[in-house]
Amino acid sequence: MASVDWQKATTQKAGAMKKHNGKNERVNIAHSNADIDKSKSHLNVYIGADDYAPMLDKVKARIKEVDEKYPPKRNMGDKRITCIMLETPVPQEITEQGKAEDFLRNAHKVIEDFFGAENVGGTCGHFDEQHWYTDKDGKERMSLVHGHTLVAAYAEWQDKKTGELRRGINGKNCETKTRLRALNKAMDDMCLREYGISYNTAETPERKSVERLKEETELRREADMQRKELDELAKKRVKLKEIDDIEVKKSLFGSNVTVSKENWDTVTGLAQKGITAAKRVKTYKKERDAAVQERDELKAKLSATSSELAQYKQKEKERGLMTRDKLHGESEKVKLRQENTELRRKLSVCEEIIDKNGLSRELKSKISADKTIHKKFTGR
Repeated sequence: MASVDWQKATTQKAGAMKKHNGKNERVNIAHSNADIDKSKSHLNVYIGADDYAPMLDKVKARIKEVDEKYPPKRNMGDKRITCIMLETPVPQEITEQGKAEDFLRNAHKVIEDFFGAENVGGTCGHFDEQHWYTDKDGKERMSLVHGHTLVAAYAEWQDKKTGELRRGINGKNCETKTRLRALNKAMDDMCLREYGISYNTAETPERKSVERLKEETELRREADMQRKELDELAKKRVKLKEIDDIEVKKSLFGSNVTVSKENWDTVTGLAQKGITAAKRVKTYKKERDAAVQERDELKAKLSATSSELAQYKQKEKERGLMTRDKLHGESEKVKLRQENTELRRKLSVCEEIIDKNGLSRELKSKISADKTIHKKFTGR
């Protein structure tokens, strides 16, 4: 089932998503997500803005505007939920028709109508993040092209205590089950109208993001590996059981015992495996001890180098070489000299203009009068 995935976010978390959604960051930064194919990043689209940064700026400005008009009752600081991040998958059938971008633009319009265009920053459509994953039924499926939309968490709700209508940035009242269903209904209506297919099928809702699908795929792989290990352990237990069941008979020659050829081969085979495993463990221990010794030697070298560096710094300081503070002081002196030179130049220009216009005598009279007035009032 295709459905819009909602995630509440602080302003800081929305800002951190620039690494994932920014046009240049998408290509130039190394990502932990191994499924991003940078050779396809040029296919990504930006709707409502030409990059993620202006989307974020628009949402921040909207949050500030709403807060000034409807201040929050509590100061939650950096923990305050101010944004909603939406992930809208494109149905595979629409992608196969070559209409994925058209769908994302229509979906963006639905989101603007639902939240109000003034609250929607924009949408980043990702075509470079498709990958195979293992679904809960065990089948391999291709993940969907999807869009990330950033929205200011503006809401209007009725106060339960006073009954009055309230407005403001409020994550709790912006994301409710009723609103989740309403947005998916609006998306389904658009999908039926524009493409003739349902966005919300009769299947059980998944409501899983691309990241969640990746996590589940890894968990299923780990579970498969654990099952294989359990199967191996079970086989070993069977072998041990066979050893316990070996029939031992007394020999005709003294206190010796006899076993069948098949049982003897089983025992010797397991013994050989045990010897091999013991040798491997011994080798691993030697390698570990060597690595520990090498680590300790490197730590000792590092400590010695640090000590030498500290001594060198102390000697350099004693020699009176320029430190960072001295360099800063010299830099400030140079700036002051430059400013003084510039002021002298400007004064010289002013004096030339005064002399040229015959105002020198009047200026001196004015200065003398000002000094007399100043002395009269201050006594100095």
